[in-house]
Amino acid sequence: MASSANNQEELGPVAKFFGRSEPFYDTAGMKDESGNPITLTLVDGKLYTPVGEGCVRGARSTRLRPDDVLLCGFCKTGCHWTWETMNMILREKAEYSAMGKGQGFLEMVPLSMIETLASPRVLNTHLDFDRLPEDILKYKTKLVITTRNPKDVAVSFYHHHRDLYEMYGYEGTFSEWMSLYLGGKVDNDGFFKYHADWDRAIKEHPEIPVLVVTYEDHAQDPVGTVKRLASFLSVNLDDETINAIAAATSFHPMKSDLKSKGMATHALLRKGEVCQWKDYLTVAQSEAIDKLVETQLAGTIFAEPRYQI
Repeated sequence: MASSANNQEELGPVAKFFGRSEPFYDTAGMKDESGNPITLTLVDGKLYTPVGEGCVRGARSTRLRPDDVLLCGFCKTGCHWTWETMNMILREKAEYSAMGKGQGFLEMVPLSMIETLASPRVLNTHLDFDRLPEDILKYKTKLVITTRNPKDVAVSFYHHHRDLYEMYGYEGTFSEWMSLYLGGKVDNDGFFKYHADWDRAIKEHPEIPVLVVTYEDHAQDPVGTVKRLASFLSVNLDDETINAIAAATSFHPMKSDLKSKGMATHALLRKGEVCQWKDYLTVAQSEAIDKLVETQLAGTIFAEPRYQI
C-alpha cells in the first residue's frame, strides 16, 4: 500500500484527467520474466488496473438509476468505440461527447463526477461482474460487453501498458510482456480468466439483459453494429441517423475528434485494425494463445469464431 507521503505527490496528467485525488501506485509487486515491474492493484488475490483498492471496492456501492446502461469489457476490446456509439444512439445524434467514456468510468473517477452526469448515463468499467454496483440486480440494468480477438488484444494491450507510464510504469519489451499476458499477470487476471468469469456470471443471471459486441463488429460492419446496439437499447433511429452515427464512430474520425479536443486519451486509440497481431506474435506465442482459448474459453459464449480471426 502506498504511504501517505506518496499520496501527497503531485498528480500526473492522467490522474488529473480522471479527477483522482491520489496517484496510481503498486500493491501487487508483479514483474515480467526479466524482472521489469508493472504497477497493478491487488484486491482479494486478484489483479486490477492500478486504481487502488478503495476504487475497486467502491464501485460496488455506486448508486444506479433505472435508465442507466453499463458498458463492460476487458481493456483494449473496443470499449471507447462502443461507448461513443452507445452515447450517440441514446442521444439520437451523431455528435461526439465532451469527455468520452472517462467521465463515467466506475472504478476510475470520483463518485461525485458520475453523479453529475445527465441521464440516460452510459457508465463503463473493466471490472468483473461481482464488483459491479449492487443496483444492477435491482434494476436489471442492461449490460453491453465488448470483446476482441485475444491476439490483437495482446498487441494493443502491450502498447497500452507502455504508453500509460504514469499508470503502469512498465518498460519491458513485447516478448517480455507476453509472459505476463499469457500467465494472467495483468489487469483482471488476464483476458482468459476475465472472459471465463463473465460467461459464468451471464449464465447465472439470465434476468440481466446482455449484448456482446466485438471489436471486429465495429471494424467490419459499422452500420449493422449501430442497428444491433440501437435495438438492444430500445432506441428507434431512422436510416439517416444510423448511417451518420456509423460514419462518425468509424475509427479515424473518432480518434481525430479526441485529438482536436486536446484529450491525451486519443493516443490510446491506435489503429482500429484487425489481425495486426500477425506483425507481432511469433508462431509459439500465437499457438500459446490458441491453447488458452481452447482450454479456458471452450463452451463459453466468447469461444465464437466470429472474432477468432
